[in-house]
Amino acid sequence: MKKSLIVVFLLFGLFCSSQEVIIKQDRKSDLFKGVGFPFSLIGKNCESYIITTDNGKIEQYNSDCTFVVYPENIGIAKIKVKDKTGKILLEEPYKVREIEFKLSIIGANKNVIDIEYFLNFSRLDLVSPDFSGQFSWKCQFELIHISENKIITHSYISEHGSIKTLKEKIKSLNRGDILVFHKMKLLIGEYQFDTSSIVLTAE
Repeated sequence: MKKSLIVVFLLFGLFCSSQEVIIKQDRKSDLFKGVGFPFSLIGKNCESYIITTDNGKIEQYNSDCTFVVYPENIGIAKIKVKDKTGKILLEEPYKVREIEFKLSIIGANKNVIDIEYFLNFSRLDLVSPDFSGQFSWKCQFELIHISENKIITHSYISEHGSIKTLKEKIKSLNRGDILVFHKMKLLIGEYQFDTSSIVLTAE
């Protein structure tokens, strides 16, 4: 079973005239494309409910009425709860969007001012308004070094922002050289996200 990036659990819901069903989570939050979102059902005989969505798929996490929805498309995902006769007991719409991430480089803004410091101590920094706290991540990218009309490309996999081998791969970085952190892919657990390239100029 896939692990979700989102941890949930306070309470909200809608009440239907014939039967009470509640979707349990921390808040009425957005869902993220491709990311599993766990939720629980509270109600009589909840193990007999039929749970469906019109955007992606739903898997049962375990036997105690806990499920995970995996939205596939940006837009709206409706989670429907039906009884065995097919009668809809609850229908909840959720907004589905991409997760927002921003990668920057500690030790440089648009320009590399202190080349020695940059080569020895620079790190990738990950910021997201959608996540808080500590979590493990990797970044896979190509580093393109443009110097005196020469182009050298290195492949990287950064562990939690570390780019310790930068000085080993960039033998010399001179004023006017351009570094392009290209094809950046953020890896969090089993999930993969594309992020914008970073371009730096040595001064």
